[in-house]
Amino acid sequence: MTKGFRNYRRRGKVLELSKAQKKDRTYAPGSKAGRRLFLGVMLLVLVWVVWGWAKGALTQYRLQTVLAQPGRLEAKLSGTAVVAREEKVVYAPISGRVHFLVEEGVRVPVGTVVAEISNRDQTGLGERLAKTRDELETLLQDYVEEKKVLEGRMVSLRRELSGANLALKQAVESGDPVEIRRSRELARRLDGQVDDARERYQELAAQEAALARKLQGLAAASDKLYAQVATEEAGIVTYLFDGWEDRLRVDGLAATEVERVPRNPDPRPNVEEGEVVEAGEPLFKVINPNEVLLALPVQAGSFLGVDTGHEVTLRLKEGEELGAQIWKIQRGWTGSRDLVLLRTARFADLFRVRRSVKVEMVVTGYEGTVLPQGALVTRKGKTGVYIVRKNWAVFLPVEVVGSFGNHVAVKGLNPGTEVITTPGLVSEGMRIR
Repeated sequence: MTKGFRNYRRRGKVLELSKAQKKDRTYAPGSKAGRRLFLGVMLLVLVWVVWGWAKGALTQYRLQTVLAQPGRLEAKLSGTAVVAREEKVVYAPISGRVHFLVEEGVRVPVGTVVAEISNRDQTGLGERLAKTRDELETLLQDYVEEKKVLEGRMVSLRRELSGANLALKQAVESGDPVEIRRSRELARRLDGQVDDARERYQELAAQEAALARKLQGLAAASDKLYAQVATEEAGIVTYLFDGWEDRLRVDGLAATEVERVPRNPDPRPNVEEGEVVEAGEPLFKVINPNEVLLALPVQAGSFLGVDTGHEVTLRLKEGEELGAQIWKIQRGWTGSRDLVLLRTARFADLFRVRRSVKVEMVVTGYEGTVLPQGALVTRKGKTGVYIVRKNWAVFLPVEVVGSFGNHVAVKGLNPGTEVITTPGLVSEGMRIR
C-alpha cells in the first residue's frame, strides 16, 4: 500500500505538473491558442473601426444640404384657359372691292373708318347679285329644314334621357349593381347625344343668322356704288375669324361647354385687301379690351381655399405676366374638376388671336427661405431644422410662414446658413465632415 500510495502521489504530482504546464501553454503569448485569441480580438476591433468609418462615410455621402437664401414660395396652379372676349362683328353693307384703312391689332375710337367698299368698276353686278341671292336662299332653306329635324331629335333624346334617369334612380333604390351600371351608361350616352345635337343646333342658328344678314345686305347692294364702314364702338380692330364669334362670349361663358372649344382654331381673314366682298359678309371685328374672361379648369378641391374677388397673377407661356381677379368658381363643374372664371386687369395681345392659352396662376406667395418639406424636424415641441455650424450638426428653431406642395417657406435663417435637408441621417451634436 505504501508503494502504491507513493506511486499515486507520484502520479498525482506528475499530473499536477502536467496541468500547470498545460495552463502555461494555453495563455502563453507564443502559443497557438494565444495567437488565435489575439487575432480574433484585433479582427473585432478592425471590423468595428471599419464599420464606423464606412457608416460615417455613407452618411456623409447621402447627406444633402442647401444654403439659405431669401426667396418666395408661390402657391400656383397651371392649365389651359379658354379665352372669351367681347367682340362685335362688322359686316359689309354692299358688295364690291374692299380697301382696308386700319392695320391689324390697332386700337381705334368710335367712328373710325376701317374699310371702304366700291363697286363702280364692277360689271354684271345685278346678275351676280341675283345668283348669289338664289344660292343663299337655297342654303338658308336647308339650314331651316335641318334645324326642324334637330328640334324633333332633341325632344326625343330628352324624353329618352328622362326615362334613363328614372331607371337609374330605381336601380339605385333596388341596389342592383348590374342594373345601376347599365342605367348609368345609357344615361351618359344619351346625355352626350343631347349635347351634340344642341351644339349642332347652335351652329345652324348662327349660320342661319349670318345668311339672313347677307340676304338683307344684298337687297340694297345694287342701289349703292360706294360705302365707308366705320366702328360703332371703341376697341381693337382684327380681321381674323375662327367661327367662334357668336358662340364663345363673355356673357355666355358660364354656360358654354369649355371642353368643346378647340384648343386653337386657325383664325384667318374672311376677305383680303383688294378682293371682292359680298354684302352681308364679315369684314372685321372690334374687340372690347376691357371685357375679357378666362375659364381655367382645375382639379376639384385643389383651389387652395380662396374665393371670388381674390387677386391672382397670371403668367402666360409666352412669358407675359398680368394681374387678374377671380370672378366666379364653378365647383364640381365636371365632377372631377372645378372651373375658375377670371377677369384680367389688362388685355394681352395674345387674346386677340387665341381661343385658349397655357397659363400659370399664382394664387398667393410666402416670403422667406424656401426649403423642402422634409427638412423640417420637431425637437422638444419646437419646429426647426438642422444646420451645419463649425462641422457640427446643430438644431435651430424656425418659423414656418407658408407651405405648398413639397416645399415650405421659413423665417429665422441667416443668408448663407448651410441647412441639412436630410435630417434623418443626423442628430444633435453629430460631427459633419
